[in-house]
Amino acid sequence: MKIKLLLIISFLSVITLSAQVQISNFTYDEIPVYQPSDLIEYNNFIFFEGSTDGYGREVWFSNGTPGNVTLLKDINPGNENGISYDKSLVENHTILNDKLYFIASDGTSNGEIWKTDGTEAGTIKVTNFIDGRTEKLTTVGNTIFFLLTVEERVMQLWKTDGTTSETVLVKDDIPFWNDVTFEGTSNDTFIFTFQTEGSNYSRVWRSDGTENGTFPITDEVDGNGSNGSTISPSEYVQYNNKLYFVTREYLYTTDGTLENTKIVSDLAHDTSANSVRFGDVIVANNKLYYLYYSVEDYYLSIWEADGTTSGTNMIYNNYGNRYFFPSNFYIKNNTLLFTDSNSEGGTSIKSLDLSNYSTSEVVELDANPEEPFIFFPSIDACNIYEINDSNLFIHAPTGSNFEKVSWLYYVDAKTLNRIVLLDRVRYPFFYNDNIYYPDMSQLWRYDFDLGINPLEKAPSISLYPNPTSHYINFSTPYQIESLSIVDINGRIIKEKPAGDNKKIDILNLTAGTYFIQMKIDGRDVVKKIIKE
Repeated sequence: MKIKLLLIISFLSVITLSAQVQISNFTYDEIPVYQPSDLIEYNNFIFFEGSTDGYGREVWFSNGTPGNVTLLKDINPGNENGISYDKSLVENHTILNDKLYFIASDGTSNGEIWKTDGTEAGTIKVTNFIDGRTEKLTTVGNTIFFLLTVEERVMQLWKTDGTTSETVLVKDDIPFWNDVTFEGTSNDTFIFTFQTEGSNYSRVWRSDGTENGTFPITDEVDGNGSNGSTISPSEYVQYNNKLYFVTREYLYTTDGTLENTKIVSDLAHDTSANSVRFGDVIVANNKLYYLYYSVEDYYLSIWEADGTTSGTNMIYNNYGNRYFFPSNFYIKNNTLLFTDSNSEGGTSIKSLDLSNYSTSEVVELDANPEEPFIFFPSIDACNIYEINDSNLFIHAPTGSNFEKVSWLYYVDAKTLNRIVLLDRVRYPFFYNDNIYYPDMSQLWRYDFDLGINPLEKAPSISLYPNPTSHYINFSTPYQIESLSIVDINGRIIKEKPAGDNKKIDILNLTAGTYFIQMKIDGRDVVKKIIKE
């Protein structure tokens, strides 16, 4: 049953109890095109890419408190970039023996492997020949593997133990077509996938670090489209000491050997006419759960697998009567949460009880989701992020642009609360129960007042009339310290001087939905208003 009462309360009270805290103090002669970005956690610190006056784009680190941001090392001295924009820290880092490895340039090439222990003196260049020609570093046991492009459609496989002397060629002259689509591990074996030369299919390869032990372990296979490509497999996941992945028709498993790379089962999501446009996989209760979504027929299915043919079955499916947006999985107390179409044609969070496979609607996110012209999984799918066991941060797509709508969902209370200020955040990063993000060329922290039902703590205020075509009046026993009107895309439309707290004129606003953002009694409160 849908919790409509709580949803109505949430929309009418749309409250965020939080504080925006500036972490970095970068200065600029000219505002840079690129924000701080690519946040990762290493040695209990946040490492990220950023720049300030006198420095190019380099690696910085912070303990997450204001003003505590330190340059790791000026790898490319002066205003030149040590980290290039196509060699991001998120995509090009790995950890081996407690050292962080990444790709950076000191100006002598387009990028080499560097390692650090988190200190300037311990930040050392490992290679001198890569010249930016590798895209990813993968740790397998006590070794890092990487693929190096040597010609337009020829690559090499290399490995390193983190020293210059033991960075060695494993296999030469590997023909490929387009980029490598997966690099990972299975049982201390390096696994990688790429499109076969002259073909519209891919093959999965393995390597044990020797030339003879580097070879393909599948025939040519096709993808189902869930990773944005119908050429390569997707939904790679470690499970019971094996690697599982999905092709257009089948669920595969491998332990890194040719003889034990096998088809587990047919995953018969209907791709005969329409490709899957979004997919996700999660390990829960010692089983695998797969979600697939086809935008052409508004179809969503969920599969359960235990690694056997008989144990792979569809446990849920639904055809929507109009467009809805999918999401990734979240597991809580033997229950899967995900987004799906509801009976009124909107998009809701639903729960699937894994003990009996029953489903229920939790809360509606969008009553009238707008279908994008072209569906891009990274933009048009909803993201469910865990802050902690009791709180989720939800980024829902708007359909009309690249921005998203932000919510805080209290799992136990089942209340959904709007966070307008975070709508423009593209890649949130969670650290110590807070969200970190770039904005206005700085790194910021957004502190949630977690674990407390905001409806119980927020200062009381009433807005009337609502909807209205002219004035909004305010009634509250508290002092309103600041007030602004924000549109659904997070843009500030109008601000009101402090102290003038009786009403605000919205006559010149275009008809539609807005949010009044106020600071009252030291707390942030956001309320929804309708301009007629």
